[in-house]
Amino acid sequence: MRTIRIDDEVLACLQQHARPGDTPNQMVRRFLGLNDLPPRAYAPYAVTAALQANPGSTAAEIARAAKVGYSTAVRVLTALADDGTATRKPGERTGPDRRGNTGYRWWPAQQ
Repeated sequence: MRTIRIDDEVLACLQQHARPGDTPNQMVRRFLGLNDLPPRAYAPYAVTAALQANPGSTAAEIARAAKVGYSTAVRVLTALADDGTATRKPGERTGPDRRGNTGYRWWPAQQ
């Protein structure tokens, strides 16, 4: 990987288009129209940022916000719950017989 230098004006433009959890490389790739899905190594950061920005969301909603796959979001959220940095609660029951479940809702752990 190579390093490039950018001036403050270019950085400000990139930051205007930044999403929560973006790395500088992701900002540049998206600005250039390249694949904007985060590499697997960035997924925990993207999911954590999406959780912070969308408390009370389902794993599917967090996955969409983080631009990662559903199974990746669930894996990261479960790890966050295991280490105490996220909490989950069962979703509300849906449907005429109330047997359906919207899935867990996720929140950042209280500091």
